[in-house]
Amino acid sequence: MKIVSHDLQGALVQMYSASSILRKTMVCPNNLLIKLEEKAFYSQNLLSNLFQMVISPTRMLNRKEVNIRIMFDRIINLFSWDLDKKNIQVVFVEQQNMIVFVDEVIMETICRNLISNAIKFSFENSCIEIDYRVSEGYLLIDVKDFGIGMDEDVVTGLLECNQCVVSNRGTMNEKGNGIGLGIVKELVHKCNGEIDIISKKGEGTIIKLIFLLK
Repeated sequence: MKIVSHDLQGALVQMYSASSILRKTMVCPNNLLIKLEEKAFYSQNLLSNLFQMVISPTRMLNRKEVNIRIMFDRIINLFSWDLDKKNIQVVFVEQQNMIVFVDEVIMETICRNLISNAIKFSFENSCIEIDYRVSEGYLLIDVKDFGIGMDEDVVTGLLECNQCVVSNRGTMNEKGNGIGLGIVKELVHKCNGEIDIISKKGEGTIIKLIFLLK
């Protein structure tokens, strides 16, 4: 794991450095180059944080005040190029700034993976709905797409513990690494949360998360 992490971090550092140098030397850097630099920087930090969680399974949750809307805005900005490419709109059910006491690194990693999957499996010219709210001491997060959806047996396989599901390609033939939802499930459980999936083939998927706020 240390060797893999070192190699991946090295590649991301090189990507970030190269894109940063190119941007600074160009009189009018294009948006794609700017987004590449942002993604490389973000991914480098994310990998570092995830690695620390993996090598320290007993790591205590670092809970602090987090603005959920600002967190989602940051994630959406990261995927803006992917959203534009498919002409996908992101719609918030509730337009509110909500402050909750959670582990920011874990929560952002979970939601980043959910948004990434929603984009991957969404049809062009569709939308992704995000709903977050607090009810009776629980934080509830729903991410809904109107994409290809899944059969019941696939959903069951995804929710089964220790069962590996082969990652399918997205609606624009995007590749997947097959670990996205595995990371989500592990981190949700680390936060003493629960995850559920509601999906119908050809209509889309809803990922539902629930966390107890202490």
